[in-house]
Amino acid sequence: MCGLAGYIGEKKLSHVQINNCHNSMQSRGPDSFGSAHFKVKKKNVSLLHNRLKIIDLSNSANQPFSNLGYTLIFNGEIYNFKEIKKNLISKGYKFKTNSDTEVLLKNYIHKGHDAFNDFEGMWAIAIWDDNKKELILSRDRFGQKPLFYLNYNNQFFFGSQINQIKSICSHSFNINEEKIWDYLFSGYRVVFKNDRTFYKKIKHFPPSHYAIIKNDKIFFKRYWTL
Repeated sequence: MCGLAGYIGEKKLSHVQINNCHNSMQSRGPDSFGSAHFKVKKKNVSLLHNRLKIIDLSNSANQPFSNLGYTLIFNGEIYNFKEIKKNLISKGYKFKTNSDTEVLLKNYIHKGHDAFNDFEGMWAIAIWDDNKKELILSRDRFGQKPLFYLNYNNQFFFGSQINQIKSICSHSFNINEEKIWDYLFSGYRVVFKNDRTFYKKIKHFPPSHYAIIKNDKIFFKRYWTL
């Protein structure tokens, strides 16, 4: 389990906001933490990550992980990464780690959005494409790994948990009373029935989808159907 969070907006995140966000992810990823920041015209882009080391314990597999203008943060595990890695090596790709993180990113570099069809596992992924100046988010087929987002007032936030969004967003959050009533009357099965959460404007990222965030717009695409 790891923690990830990110932001796109005109204001630059302060050191206090960044530290608060990393602290909020400490229980998800206590082994290392890192951040990457980009500037696109008037917009600032930040990617934040806390890592729990499982597959490759070396620091070279820490995140954010960058290659050829792409930067990745990732929570989860790709079960078939060795098979994908073998195929990429046959295509001429070279690897410096034994992690599924590097395989995930280089498979995306190789295949673009079609890469999500190859992955077997559980994940929440964010990739900043500095070549196209766009952010790509993806969530696994059944939504095993959590991912939340807030698209508000020309600012975009995302995180593994809602408290990551709250730690870097100065906006005040209103309780979604309708969602609370649904939960009290119908129980846990309605929590993920739609994209609404217990806070207004904060939404669940849909499973089996990826999204492109660019120029203050978000475009969703389903990559897998049962």
